[in-house]
Amino acid sequence: MVKIVTLLPLLFIFVLALVPLVPIAQAEQAEQIPGFSVSIRSSSSQNGETSPKEFSGRVIDNGTTTTFVVSGTAVSFGNKDFDKDGYPHELSIFFDVDVDSDGEASYYAVFYLNFYGDWFTDDNFISDIYSIENGYSPTEGIYLDLYFFGYSPMTMGIKVEIYRENGSLACVYGPDDNTGAIPFEGDGYDVKKDPFVATPTPTPTPCEPDTISVSPTKIKLAEKTSSDVTVTVTGANGCAVEGESVTATINSAGNKRISISPSSGETDENGQAIFTITAKKTGNARVTFSAGDLRESILVKVTK
Repeated sequence: MVKIVTLLPLLFIFVLALVPLVPIAQAEQAEQIPGFSVSIRSSSSQNGETSPKEFSGRVIDNGTTTTFVVSGTAVSFGNKDFDKDGYPHELSIFFDVDVDSDGEASYYAVFYLNFYGDWFTDDNFISDIYSIENGYSPTEGIYLDLYFFGYSPMTMGIKVEIYRENGSLACVYGPDDNTGAIPFEGDGYDVKKDPFVATPTPTPTPCEPDTISVSPTKIKLAEKTSSDVTVTVTGANGCAVEGESVTATINSAGNKRISISPSSGETDENGQAIFTITAKKTGNARVTFSAGDLRESILVKVTK
């Protein structure tokens, strides 16, 4: 026989540790379910403290005179998020259970957890029978306490089914209400940081030359005039290569027609080096710019 429990502070602890939950949706789960312990407890009675609520369409009435509803939830974890990343290793979720009658009403709850898209439960997620004394009290309800270990930061979904004492379903809450993505992590990942230990600065990834480009690609100059050419060296991810040596070489016939200054230079923080070409004599010339194994050429035409 199940004992009816009034709203005195009660604690029923069921340690799951590393025992896997039974999946509802499928027999096998590719991802490993996080290890954790769970407890279910009722809240303490708050006589005379009531808060009228609207009973929404989520109520399911199976022909009984008592209608239950979960009016809301509150997630708290106090100081159980040691590294302050928003993923606690221990948390409590309060479900505000209300009833539309003035007298005492009894119920029990079945909780479900969702880690990877499938819902899980077992007998440890079924509460004892609790009694509500004040139908609309915002402080009467049920707590689900969870402690996690062994897993990196992730999220879970939670839903609860409220049943009348006779076993008929009264209402369902979650996960679409506000319990669809609750963050958590194992206690091994939730480590307090030493405020006196400086966080190491990550070593920047060097930007290695991958592409060389020249602008403009063709130049037309009158004798004794000049024009600038910009050479750009970038890495594989588009980063600017700074400090790369770029050399300019004029073909043998072109040496009589143009000059270039400087003959070599280094790229700046934008990955660029600028060269000035001066026309000397009519004709065509070719300039090749080299940065390591990378090469790019342009044509220069000199007119009168």
